[in-house]
Amino acid sequence: MLVNRVIERYEVCGRLAFSYGQGSTFSGFSAESDVDLVMIWDEAIPEERPLRLLCDADVDEPVRFDGPHYGLDKLVMNGREVDVAHYSRATFDSWCAAVGAGDGWQEHAWPLPLHAVAGFVYGTQLADPRGAGAGILDSIRTPPVELHRKARSLVVEELPVYRDDLARCAERGDGWLFERLAGGLMKHAYVTWFAAENCYLPFPKHLHRWIDRLGLDADLARHHSEVWEQTRLSERQRAMVDFVERVAALKPTLN
Repeated sequence: MLVNRVIERYEVCGRLAFSYGQGSTFSGFSAESDVDLVMIWDEAIPEERPLRLLCDADVDEPVRFDGPHYGLDKLVMNGREVDVAHYSRATFDSWCAAVGAGDGWQEHAWPLPLHAVAGFVYGTQLADPRGAGAGILDSIRTPPVELHRKARSLVVEELPVYRDDLARCAERGDGWLFERLAGGLMKHAYVTWFAAENCYLPFPKHLHRWIDRLGLDADLARHHSEVWEQTRLSERQRAMVDFVERVAALKPTLN
């Protein structure tokens, strides 16, 4: 199997803590998307990695990126794109700690810690030679109460301002500014909604399918769909405010 070949080649490069698959392919939402694998290393990310050994022979030069806290290898295997992301255990633990404190979603970061944790929890666990991945999964399987509390507090605080600013954008026909403002409000509402229903907010791709997969409130899901079905800014503003108000009033599910 393609995934097994990748793991076998990388395991000899260093001390692998664990690895998992995430994204559209592993969630079953798409059979044609890239294969997204994540390798978590006990110590530093290995500098020597087997890109050339894994890529198809007709790939002239495999692409890799190396940043201060990550590595990314873009492979082509049997004509299929395979992305292998690398992080140290220290980086991964920092994501879990941030989300465990109810944070990891307010800032702009790549990957956003909340999305990274969701990718792990809702992903497919692969290699786990010493059981580290299983232990972490058991400890963070459901989000902390603080995540909902902090997200909801922010939504309640900012909603009156967003309501007025979005209404003025709609009146002026400022579509671009409307969408920029709406993106911030909806992000905070999504974090609140998913946390209220004892779920982590995944990366936004296929979000409507995640809402169904995780069994989120059906009535609220209908109001959520209405937000994006509106084409007139004034109608979208009203639908958006209605949706966010409902999210803020949603009682959290007990862990």
